[in-house]
Amino acid sequence: MSRDSETNEMSRFDRFIREIGWHSLVNSSCDIKILIAQKVLRMIAYGQSTLILVQFFREIHVSDVGLGYFMTLTLLGDVIISYFLTLYADQLGRRLVLLLGSFLMMVSGIVFVFSDHFVVLLIAAIVGVISPSGDETGPFKSIEESVVAHLTPAKELSDIYAWYGLFGTVGSALGSVSAGIMIDGLVANFGWTQLKVYRFMFAQYALLAFLKLMLNWFLTDKCEIDPDNNDNEEHEAGLLFDTHDHYHQLEHEADQLHGSKFSIWGTPLSPRSTSVVWKLCILFALDSMGYGFMPISWVVTYFFDRWKASEVTVGTLFFFTSVLNALSSLASSSMYKRLGPIFAIVATHFPSAMAMSFIPLAPTMGIAMGLLLFRASTAVMDVVPRQAFLSHVVSSSERTKVMGIVNVVKTLARSVGPIFTGMFAQRDILGFAFLITGLLEAAHDLGMLGLFWKYNRIIEH
Repeated sequence: MSRDSETNEMSRFDRFIREIGWHSLVNSSCDIKILIAQKVLRMIAYGQSTLILVQFFREIHVSDVGLGYFMTLTLLGDVIISYFLTLYADQLGRRLVLLLGSFLMMVSGIVFVFSDHFVVLLIAAIVGVISPSGDETGPFKSIEESVVAHLTPAKELSDIYAWYGLFGTVGSALGSVSAGIMIDGLVANFGWTQLKVYRFMFAQYALLAFLKLMLNWFLTDKCEIDPDNNDNEEHEAGLLFDTHDHYHQLEHEADQLHGSKFSIWGTPLSPRSTSVVWKLCILFALDSMGYGFMPISWVVTYFFDRWKASEVTVGTLFFFTSVLNALSSLASSSMYKRLGPIFAIVATHFPSAMAMSFIPLAPTMGIAMGLLLFRASTAVMDVVPRQAFLSHVVSSSERTKVMGIVNVVKTLARSVGPIFTGMFAQRDILGFAFLITGLLEAAHDLGMLGLFWKYNRIIEH
């Protein structure tokens, strides 16, 4: 009886391990593990800089409206840089582009340590991808996700994406809580001014970028796409292509359109990819536009201004939101397998959008925090289904470009909101931006359900 009980316990444990994709992570290549480590370092840097960005500009006497313009112009600049880097990443070399991005990120951190000039800081933020939202805005995400899809068997892809996202949110959590503790500690115990502490945080940003740059040297040439070797592409047959013939037809279309000549727009996508990508771009733009009205930097500011919260309180709050993001990202892979990509996206993202809309209506800071924590528990559960769905509906030879195009569209849409949010903050109606965010995100969910429900093929595991 005891042996049977022990066997059942082991069986349940094994099922749990398979469910969260632990074996997929352990058996993944060294390149994937290095990419995950880079993601952690980058998100620690973003988590720290997001907590202080608005306060830093207030310390150097930039108005909230000016800050809104700064965020918008930063995102627009990121769009241009990300577009060209992702468009030609496969031709220039994925590792080279990631290396260049890490170097520019390090330079931007150094500039923020020494400069007060608005234009200089703007250029540094654009070139070095300072994230106003605490989220991915530069070329890193598109290229890394493409490499992950390139190196991972299709059945394990959602698991790897889930762990990739989890470690990223853990990094963001560490960045948020460490920033809050360091700010309060350095001011209270060492008498540092707020501005001196903020510059110290940007010095850490540069250091983390340097460590990320060092990790780039350990990536192997397996990260690069080999157009002459299609033997390993059979595992990448997509959700929308039920036979190898259909998938290879898509590859053939892409190969016919692919050329070595550089141009502003790059080579055109295959007709099959185009028919899906333009719809996704419109819907993802709605979602990103909503997020752009209330990125993390402004949510932080809302709690500072509306509830007079301390840096430690806000840092701890965003530590727990990141922890919830991390935990829910593991469940997202399972939901993707059980519900299919589209239903998994809508079932998790819609409640998150509604919670965001109600935050400014909360009568106490505790309730507002509770709504934000609820949002965090479901907000990223749509990411893995979305990543895996996009990875499967385009051919491998077009994947980096498509992911780059989609992320450029998302960043471009995200750049609309900050100008208006800065105006709302100037007029003490920042809460209105929460409502806009929720409504636009809900519109994205309904659009995904309406346009793509027929593609909701459930992946067996």
